[in-house]
Amino acid sequence: MTSNTSQDVLRLSAGDPDFEAPAHVKEAAIRAIEEGGRWTHYAFRGVQEFKEAVVNYYAKYGVKYDPSQVHATAGSSVALNVALAGILEPGDECIVFDPTFAAHFRTPLTSARRSCTSP
Repeated sequence: MTSNTSQDVLRLSAGDPDFEAPAHVKEAAIRAIEEGGRWTHYAFRGVQEFKEAVVNYYAKYGVKYDPSQVHATAGSSVALNVALAGILEPGDECIVFDPTFAAHFRTPLTSARRSCTSP
């Protein structure tokens, strides 16, 4: 898929960036690794400070959440899989817009649902 604009376009179709990470992001990652602690392993129930930061962010826009309603996932595919598993029933059909990230075609199938594309 190409863009008809003269602006730079970020490809978000896969976790395969074609640009260098900004210096401040690299520095923050190095600091986090060097500091260690609980950030070195996944917290199953989530990190409370992170959940509160998400709640505070959305509160600025008038949306109210409780930290217990915040669930971080390792990317959009996992989030879609969890959401679809909760609302689709066996035999349901899920429309997947195309073009999209390739894994999104398989997401409904993990719960024995059918997917079809829509241009």
